[in-house]
Amino acid sequence: MNKSCLWGAVCAALVFTSPNLNAATVVTGTVAGPGEWGLVQFGHSGGDLIVDILAAGWTGGATGLGIEDTLITLYTDDGSPLTAFTGSLVALNDDYFPWAGIDGSTSVSDSLLELIGLGAGDYLLAIGNCCGAFTGDSSVSSGIQAPYLDYQVTFSRDVVVSGVPVPAAAWLFGSGLLGLAGMARRKQSV
Repeated sequence: MNKSCLWGAVCAALVFTSPNLNAATVVTGTVAGPGEWGLVQFGHSGGDLIVDILAAGWTGGATGLGIEDTLITLYTDDGSPLTAFTGSLVALNDDYFPWAGIDGSTSVSDSLLELIGLGAGDYLLAIGNCCGAFTGDSSVSSGIQAPYLDYQVTFSRDVVVSGVPVPAAAWLFGSGLLGLAGMARRKQSV
């Protein structure tokens, strides 16, 4: 295989496997107990974003139990300790919008935020149980109703989530590219 064919194959592979900028990002987690929150830090490049929660009746998490009535709040991440909630409140919701849902959930106990023209920046998403005492500011509290409850968050676009490992597919793709490069080198030296 000559160099131009090899580079053509590599470029084609990169084009067909490059991340879709409009692809969804999915994060799962567990809320530890009363007064606790599931916290997701993420960076957003700006533009429209839907944040959708699948929790009520969800059995796909570590505990097999979802949060019965989910409350989600979104703050700007100001770098303070996560549970201080000192960043500006962007939005909160404890209702599901069936017309805009993206995770296939049909429960009215799952929440969704539709954020039009969200500015670029770092954000903190707090996931808890609805209808405990909350005011939409730093005194918000979770009121979670069981010791450990799971959730799944779907972001409608790629976002940069802190602490999420690189997917196995990315490692596999990278090692495949290194293998192709090694094969090309070996053929050149022969």
